[in-house]
Amino acid sequence: GYYYCARRLSTLPPLSPHRRLPESPSQIDMASPSPSPSPDWAGLPDDALLTVFERLGAPEVLMGAGVVCRNWLRVATGEPDLWRRVDLSDCFDPTIDMVAMACAAVDRADGRLEHFAADCFVTDALLFYMAKR
Repeated sequence: GYYYCARRLSTLPPLSPHRRLPESPSQIDMASPSPSPSPDWAGLPDDALLTVFERLGAPEVLMGAGVVCRNWLRVATGEPDLWRRVDLSDCFDPTIDMVAMACAAVDRADGRLEHFAADCFVTDALLFYMAKR
């Protein structure tokens, strides 16, 4: 159960220990700066971020939106209700460890997972892991 997902999660590329997440998305250096000041996206209220993350879906939050800045990461990892419904059925990518993504979503649900949808990568071990969580 736990060992299975911990081993799979270890296959995801880690953030470099020397790489720091920006405090806000506006600190990300863009190739062409805009003439007008950019909004403070890091200052969005948690409920607004949750709404955005819910509309994006689990794959997009796991693969990028949740790590834009520290505040977004905090909301993406600290709000179990965001992970009650996880649909990974249309996002199979052979270059990504989908089981590790599923395990991360299950862990973030913190026992509140109500609905999980996926296709070809689901294994008995993954189902057992979900049941134990």
